[in-house]
Amino acid sequence: MIESLARSGMRLGEALAMHSDHLDVRNSQYLVSETVKNARFGLPKNGKRLIDLPTDLVKKLEKRARAVRSEE
Repeated sequence: MIESLARSGMRLGEALAMHSDHLDVRNSQYLVSETVKNARFGLPKNGKRLIDLPTDLVKKLEKRARAVRSEE
């Protein structure tokens, strides 16, 4: 989580609302489409946007998403 915040430029609420379906592994991008504040989800402050991510961070996020899915 901390690495995602530091390396992506996302706000805390956006990072907390991350969803693996919005991760584009092929293009190393993430679609920021939600934020969470006071336990309520909503649109981000500046609306939806695509952000570029470092390739190594994308691999880590993809690995974590697979681990979470296998725990379900």
